[in-house]
Amino acid sequence: MKRSLLIFAVLMLFGWTAAVAQQRDTTATQQQVPEGMVEIQASEVPAPVQEALRSANYTGWEQGTFYRNENSDLYLVQIGEGAEAKHYYFDKNGTPSMAPRKE
Repeated sequence: MKRSLLIFAVLMLFGWTAAVAQQRDTTATQQQVPEGMVEIQASEVPAPVQEALRSANYTGWEQGTFYRNENSDLYLVQIGEGAEAKHYYFDKNGTPSMAPRKE
C-alpha cells in the first residue's frame, strides 16, 4: 500500500512539473500598440520616412513594426521586442520627432 502511494505521489509530481514547464509567459512577447496608433505595413510608410530609416542609426528597421497615428501624420517604428525594443517617431517628411506626450 505504501509503495503504490509513493508511486502515485511521484507520478503526480512528474505530471505537475510537466504542466508547469509548458506554461509560457506571453506578456513579454505581446506587443502593446501605443495609444492612438494603428499598425501598418512597411509598404504604407511614406518614402521620406523609409529614406530616413536607411541611415546607420536605425539598423534592423526592415524587420520592425510600423504604426501611424490616427489623428496626425506621425509614424512610429518599433525595432526589436520586449524590453529591448527601441521606438523611433517621424513626421510624414521623414524628420525625426519626439514621442507624443500623454495629456
